[in-house]
Amino acid sequence: MEHTDLASAPELVGGVRRLVRAGVREALARVDLPARLDPPIPGGLLRTRMAAWLAQGEAGPVLEQACAAAELAHLATVCHDDLAGAGGPNPSAAVLVGDVLLCKALDLIVGLAGGRYILTFTEKVRETCSAAAERELLAAGGPIDERTALRVARGMGGGLFSFAAQVCDGKDPALSAALEEAGYRVGTACHLAGEGPADGDGLRREVARQCACALECLAAWPSTRRHMAAFLDQDFAPLLDAARR
Repeated sequence: MEHTDLASAPELVGGVRRLVRAGVREALARVDLPARLDPPIPGGLLRTRMAAWLAQGEAGPVLEQACAAAELAHLATVCHDDLAGAGGPNPSAAVLVGDVLLCKALDLIVGLAGGRYILTFTEKVRETCSAAAERELLAAGGPIDERTALRVARGMGGGLFSFAAQVCDGKDPALSAALEEAGYRVGTACHLAGEGPADGDGLRREVARQCACALECLAAWPSTRRHMAAFLDQDFAPLLDAARR
């Protein structure tokens, strides 16, 4: 399948990366991290890359700031593992660093577009954090069954992807609902690819099923579906390939 690269994608990704880095610096300006630890840094910005495709060349400052808030919120949820894995502070301190980053994400979103996105954003962040907390509590009790693991993956991975997708809706309620579910599916697939169980074949089938469902959600909007397919092919597939190695 042929896809056309979007000229706006590098600009959006670069702008979001700059906003996230600046947000981390500002948020942690009063936090004295040990010298051996680097501040959390943004990773592949997959939520932003997806949004760049879905915006179909119409990316602007609102989308850039909304994506930066989503990426900062994601960074807040994973910095515990990043800092603790580096032999850094105790878990409580690492969680508090995440809290500081989350506050900065809220700063970015609260006044954006007249407050249009604040309720949706806080709902998605709450869902993400609740699922992460559930995952940790369940893991302490032993293996998690497949159905529960899938539900937790949707909560942890899907919320912020769905938010980034919804910001691209052009104020069309039907498209907004479709993008929300498509984002959940992509986020679930992303989470499973990065953190799924060791059953390689079963994991690949489930990831593929979630991606197919994301495209099916957008069947009524051929252009949007085509751009989602481009994202999955050009940005998500390399991540999946890396996870398999």
